[in-house]
Amino acid sequence: MSVFADTLRSVYDTPLGRLGTIICYDLDFTGTARRITRNGAQLILVPSHDWPEIATKHYTHLVFRAVENRVSLVKADNSGNDSVIVDPYGRIIAAAVTPGGDKTGQAVIADVPLGTGDALAVRLGDWTGWLALAGMAFFIVYDPVTKARDKRKRWQSCRTTARSCPTTLGHPEPDAPFDIYRDCDKIKAQRESIASPVGRQQLIFALLTICSLTGCEQE
Repeated sequence: MSVFADTLRSVYDTPLGRLGTIICYDLDFTGTARRITRNGAQLILVPSHDWPEIATKHYTHLVFRAVENRVSLVKADNSGNDSVIVDPYGRIIAAAVTPGGDKTGQAVIADVPLGTGDALAVRLGDWTGWLALAGMAFFIVYDPVTKARDKRKRWQSCRTTARSCPTTLGHPEPDAPFDIYRDCDKIKAQRESIASPVGRQQLIFALLTICSLTGCEQE
């Protein structure tokens, strides 16, 4: 166990930057890449020996490790199944995925930026996921509570500024269907439009039109 921990702490200064290494199934776990990133790795190399059945799936784990740690990762598969280069934002820069193995060999070459390792998950670890889960649970509860509070406020506003709404619509309870509020808004809008100068002009014009059609001028 101590040998494993010492290996994960190893980061090498090279002309290319600070390099760290994990192998094969290490990339499936969040802790391995995170620990080596905390030790200063800017680029993580991942030699592997996958088999054809997982060739189209296993390399995709590098995308998560790259985003979580804000470092680039390079996976070199010696069985010729899946070799990829991923940048710190999870973008696959180059890939050679050939389930069953490429008998002629694989060469994946690309320029990739060195990572910064300043992601939130590097500092907080798995707490990042738990905090995200807690936030989701909070908003699941918060959303219906605020909607119910908004409906009650609108109902009170409806009773104050358009008192005919509850009796006209036949729903005197605060938890009445949303249609009530929509209809009350219509009534309030109609009242406001009639009270405005433009609304009064429209009303007078409408009355004159009705009179001209029905002959009320003769009366």
